[in-house]
Amino acid sequence: MLEIIGGEIRSQPHNNNYSYLEELIKDADLEMYNVVKYGVKRDGTTDDSAGLNAALYAAAQDGGGIVYVPDGVYAIKSTLKIYKNTALILSKNAVIKRMDNFSPMLLNGDGGVGGYDGDGNIIIDGGVWDGNKDQFPTQFSHMLFGHARNIIVQNCIMLNNYNSHFIELNAVSGGKVVNCIFDGFSGERRTEALQIDLMLDENTFPYFGPYDKTPCRDILVQGCTFRNCDRGVGSHTTEVGYPHTNIRILGNHFENLVAQGIRGYNYHNTIIANNTFLNCGEGIEMRAASQNAFRWTITGNVIEGASRLGYGIWLLGATGEEIFDCTVTGNTIRDTVAAGIRASRLHLSTISGNAITFAGNSGITLIYGCTRNTVFGNTIRTPGNQGISLFDGCSRNTIFGNNIYNPTNHGIAVNSSVDNNVTGNTIWQSGGYGVLLTASASDNTVNGNTFRNTTNHSIRISDNSHNNNVQGNTIRGSAVGISLTNTCDNNFVTNNDLRNSGGLQDNGVSTVTTAGNRV
Repeated sequence: MLEIIGGEIRSQPHNNNYSYLEELIKDADLEMYNVVKYGVKRDGTTDDSAGLNAALYAAAQDGGGIVYVPDGVYAIKSTLKIYKNTALILSKNAVIKRMDNFSPMLLNGDGGVGGYDGDGNIIIDGGVWDGNKDQFPTQFSHMLFGHARNIIVQNCIMLNNYNSHFIELNAVSGGKVVNCIFDGFSGERRTEALQIDLMLDENTFPYFGPYDKTPCRDILVQGCTFRNCDRGVGSHTTEVGYPHTNIRILGNHFENLVAQGIRGYNYHNTIIANNTFLNCGEGIEMRAASQNAFRWTITGNVIEGASRLGYGIWLLGATGEEIFDCTVTGNTIRDTVAAGIRASRLHLSTISGNAITFAGNSGITLIYGCTRNTVFGNTIRTPGNQGISLFDGCSRNTIFGNNIYNPTNHGIAVNSSVDNNVTGNTIWQSGGYGVLLTASASDNTVNGNTFRNTTNHSIRISDNSHNNNVQGNTIRGSAVGISLTNTCDNNFVTNNDLRNSGGLQDNGVSTVTTAGNRV
């Protein structure tokens, strides 16, 4: 980071190695502009907008520089403008305080240049940015950056936003928001503290254009705290053919948010890792918006207490908005109102090694045509409905090696889904069935699973479910080991160990049991 030592700026290596712009400034031997020389009063009452802007403009006139803001409270009544090749360095005791109804508090340049070629190569380092929402409760943003390369905002404390974003990165390539605190929001909008957006039109970014649909790419959000906001990090607008790419959200903390901690919207190549979520409306929501989405990695996150929408992790696709090649692994999820993990229209993906406890609904739900996914090695304790659910047209999925304890209803439910493989799972003390195949759940394989102390039937085949293969399962302590209803045809049920478990209750048609079951 950049430090002021004895009146000089020195570049110190950052813990996370974000040194590109700092080295650029140092190597260019740019001049430092102390805002005190430009007439600021720092008394929290006098409008210091003109003095701060004078220092920023002086740096711009010289091709860039380092603008230093020492201790003090700087009242501002109009937007600050920062231009290319500029570092704005604030003392930790410097406070920029919004003292009128205007927006934003800080904006990069004047616009007019498209793509990523506007005012970039900018660092904002340090200070407290107080939006003063209680005194001036009109919609505003703290910082907006558009059409730019290489934007770093680090070590800042962002306070008291009203009805908008603390920071918006719009059409930014190489943006980094690191070690910042976002705290305090009022308003009615669903809005992100840190928004990643594209230059769609005047409604999405009214300050300048051109509106060429440039998205964001290569964005890093790391080591930040989001507290008492609406949403944390995310987006809510999209355009077909213009996804945000290479988004990394790493090691942040989200607490007491009304809605989602993270809400990705039309992101490709995204890593969400090692974040913590406490008492948020929802943990992580990723959407394929108006087009297919690819390669989301969600790993090592801890999510506790999802209360509003209620999912720990939600991967949301739809017809024509399919999701491919995702990994959800090693997450810890507790006390969600709805499912721990829910996915729709998800394909060729892996959900593994997650620990899910006290989900209000199912531990893991795949729904609406999820195909060719692998769900393995997850531990699910005391879900409010099923341990794992496959619903409505899911096919060719493998459910393997999961441990499910005390589900309120069924251990694993396969409903209106075909050609899935349920193998090698262990299910303890289901309140309903251990594995349920129902509603035309046909051509599925249920092999090599272990059941203990199921309240009802350990394996149940019902409601026009045909041609399923049920072999090599071990059942103990069940009211009935395996049962089939009279609407189910041509199921293969053999080589199962049903000792002390109520045996086989076969009311099906043409059930194959030739090799026998042990009872």
